Amino acid sequence: VYFDAEDRQLSKGPNLEPVWSLGGHPNAQEWLSTDANSSRSRLRLPKSVKPHTILSLRVEAPWMNSSSCAASHALNSYEHAVLDDALSRIAPPLPDAYQLRVTPGLSVRWPGYPTGHFAYSPLWSIVIDVGGGSGESRMRLSDPNVAKLVEARNTGTMEHSRLVRVQHAAEGSRQFHVQPLRPGRTQVIVEDANQLDAASHVINASFFPIGRIEVELLELEDAMAAQGSTELLLAWRKNYTLHVQVWDIENQILPPESWAPFGMRVEATDPQLEVRAGPKPGMF
Repeated sequence: VYFDAEDRQLSKGPNLEPVWSLGGHPNAQEWLSTDANSSRSRLRLPKSVKPHTILSLRVEAPWMNSSSCAASHALNSYEHAVLDDALSRIAPPLPDAYQLRVTPGLSVRWPGYPTGHFAYSPLWSIVIDVGGGSGESRMRLSDPNVAKLVEARNTGTMEHSRLVRVQHAAEGSRQFHVQPLRPGRTQVIVEDANQLDAASHVINASFFPIGRIEVELLELEDAMAAQGSTELLLAWRKNYTLHVQVWDIENQILPPESWAPFGMRVEATDPQLEVRAGPKPGMF
């Protein structure tokens, strides 16, 4: 796009071929390609480029050469001299440049990732951890009547300090708190407007009350089905795997990472039985 000396856009620019250059890395120019008339450039970064690398993209238009113009239009020596004098009085177009910073893609995590089903509990907020990108990510909700964003402040001064947290938050990430207002569904949309060509990350979230809880002894599942009873004889000093699943009223499984709001506990009433947390969430 060309502009005149008073910064007005020209409907038809001069017949010049822009020259594109990319600096900041020894091989940077190899990552740059242009279309047939050089009006657009395409930048394709190899995977080996490290995040936070700074690149400089520059475009300039070399000024018209009086000799090439004279040859193209068969000008005589006098006409050539007049043209040369006229061009010497006109300043060439100013170049344009951008500073580019290579950033990693957005990384979005939340309790129970990748499922977005949460137990409805209006006194608790879900922590959504956003890493990568430009560091200026933002979040919005498709239905503000179902949930709202709660400003993250220091513990004790937050509007709601009870949080369902991400187990392994990324270093240097930004955290958003989503508080349900009523049972329902909403989309949690994470965007990074400062990152070129970055797609939004959408979480299809639901907040519904707990519908039912099921407990299974995995080693005895077949025996329980055949016997048709919940009372079984267990071998002394043998370990059994207990699998607990929680559904909401919409028959959606709630991941164990989101059980904190309803104080889920698994324990035995007989002191001779010991229940310990297993290797995976929901296993005992």
